[in-house]
Amino acid sequence: MPTRSKLVIAGLALAGVALFVVAGVVGSSGDDDDDSVRRAEGIISIRPSRGDEVLKQAAVGVQLEPTFRLVSMRVFDNPTLAGGVDVTAGVQEFEGLNDFLFTPGAGQPLEELSADDNCVVVVIEDITRPGDLDEFDWCFTAS
Repeated sequence: MPTRSKLVIAGLALAGVALFVVAGVVGSSGDDDDDSVRRAEGIISIRPSRGDEVLKQAAVGVQLEPTFRLVSMRVFDNPTLAGGVDVTAGVQEFEGLNDFLFTPGAGQPLEELSADDNCVVVVIEDITRPGDLDEFDWCFTAS
């Protein structure tokens, strides 16, 4: 294969890789864009992200820094945070990740997220400072 052909193929391969990188950066979304998550002590990420639109059976949850634990999680069907359902008993903990997820369904405290607005409030505790509780909330929509 002539040198010129090799250069053209290498250039096209490099351009393809560059396009994938650009698409990943431009198309990425999530908690990194949410200043409140970055500023919240103890919280690494939330699911779904603030303002996302998800299905009614979507999992909701939070990933915490290693020295934090989940105290409670409540799901509200309105942004005023009136009422709400305590779903803590149905939360799955993924210990190695310190990830806490609640998936609505039959036999769970909540069978499905409500259509339109949903908000989640988590109470977390820093285990290095027992009794030091923090509250964090976010809202999203479901359909």
